[in-house]
Amino acid sequence: MMRTCGSKGLAVAGLLLGIGLLLIGIAVILRPEIARFGMSSDWSITGIKFTRSFTETITENTKFIEVETINGKVAVTGWDKDYIEILVEQSIWVSNEDLEDKYLKKTTPVISIEEGKLMIVTPVLQKTNELRGQGASIYLSVPKKHLEDIKVRTSNGAMTFKSIAASISGRSSNGGLELISASGAVTLETSNAPIFVEDSAGTMELRSTNGSFNGRRISGSFVIETSNAPVTIEDGDLNLSVSTTNGAITITESTLFGSENYLKTSNARILCDALLPETGVFEIMTTNGQVNLLVDDSLKAEFDASTTNGSVNLKDLMVAVTSSTSTSMKGNLNGGNGLLITLKTSNSNIMIENRRSDD
Repeated sequence: MMRTCGSKGLAVAGLLLGIGLLLIGIAVILRPEIARFGMSSDWSITGIKFTRSFTETITENTKFIEVETINGKVAVTGWDKDYIEILVEQSIWVSNEDLEDKYLKKTTPVISIEEGKLMIVTPVLQKTNELRGQGASIYLSVPKKHLEDIKVRTSNGAMTFKSIAASISGRSSNGGLELISASGAVTLETSNAPIFVEDSAGTMELRSTNGSFNGRRISGSFVIETSNAPVTIEDGDLNLSVSTTNGAITITESTLFGSENYLKTSNARILCDALLPETGVFEIMTTNGQVNLLVDDSLKAEFDASTTNGSVNLKDLMVAVTSSTSTSMKGNLNGGNGLLITLKTSNSNIMIENRRSDD
């Protein structure tokens, strides 16, 4: 009886030792150390990551560019040279190191040009036990002249445009938008990421979610939409439609023009210190946040301001009040009949003051 139990114990111990050695062997096999020119690898729970990069030069005259990729950044930069240079950075995640060449080839972006249109398209493969993931970032240096239209689509990557004068449209997700020294008709959309625009002009529609907007030295007609983040503009010459939630809107050192301008948010403050248009409609709306509007004392304007659980205050302005309550005010500046200004909030105050005030 005792001898039988001892035999079983030895058998179990031997089995556990064998399993342990087997697991160690598997771990050793799955730990590649690969060094190849122009490539790299790394191990993670999603598989083995391999990367490679390559460049290609396009000398044909190009007016149109279209880029479609996945899990990567797209950057387009204007330069003074007369050709296009493309840098591609690829990534794949595979289950076995022997699959490197196979899937790097299958996911290599296809570059083609026909009748002045450059196309760069990354083949998107379905994930399998072999292929755990893929991505490609595309960087283009393009001639500043002659380019007319750029279209970009990516995911989980930023879009950047610098020193570009062309029509631009694009969509991404989980990647920021950046425009620097860009001009033209622009429509860009992303999510969960910020937008930054500097030294740029044109008719622009810029949308994100959960990402801030920052603009400096910008001009033109701008539609800006985001959520859960602030919008800040400094030194602009703009026709504006701004919409966010749970984020402050701050406009300073700017000029607004056009028949309609809108600033809307919630649960946050709005500050506008700008030279306003002489006619049209200007609406500022928020909830649970203060409104601060600075206006020129020479402006002819009609005011309609209201709040709840707060007050409407005037500072250093000769406004002719036509009606008022503890939470609202209607009146005109310099006789009115010019710009109609509507200000609304809740659970906070509204302050309308002279931009030229010394205080």
